[in-house]
Amino acid sequence: MIVTIRCPRTFHAGLVTDLERRHAFAYERVGWVFAKTSSATENEMLLFPVEYVPVKDSDYVRDDVVGARFNTASIRAALQHARNTGLSCLQTHLHDHWGHTAFSRVDINTIDNLAPSFGAMAPKAPHGGLVLSRDSAAARLWLPGGAAPATPRIVLIGFPMFFATETP
Repeated sequence: MIVTIRCPRTFHAGLVTDLERRHAFAYERVGWVFAKTSSATENEMLLFPVEYVPVKDSDYVRDDVVGARFNTASIRAALQHARNTGLSCLQTHLHDHWGHTAFSRVDINTIDNLAPSFGAMAPKAPHGGLVLSRDSAAARLWLPGGAAPATPRIVLIGFPMFFATETP
């Protein structure tokens, strides 16, 4: 299955702006991107980010080992939103640099541990993670019924159009 995330540049810029805000003790910010899905063909799925919900300041947990740790209240709220809307949910954060970016081992473990819970709440949608750089992004998605994560293509829509990742 070919999966493409079509993200408007303005949406991406808004994410970067929010995720670069300082927190009292967390080293980075985290949020939830919710996306509509559409099947372009039998073998192609499109995701369109439509909403962003930042993790509340009070939901961060002190932890000097990782850049940001958030509590279960934040996860429960995102789970409930996915259940109520049927939207895909992507745990999102910023790697503050320009150019290509990738997930850390901690990022991958977090996404892979959260995705089944989101799949139980909104079983028809893919769920996973989205990591941003200042001008690019990478994603890791668990598709409904999938046995392994997918690496979608990401296209930043606007002028100039930018393919953040190559076609898998």
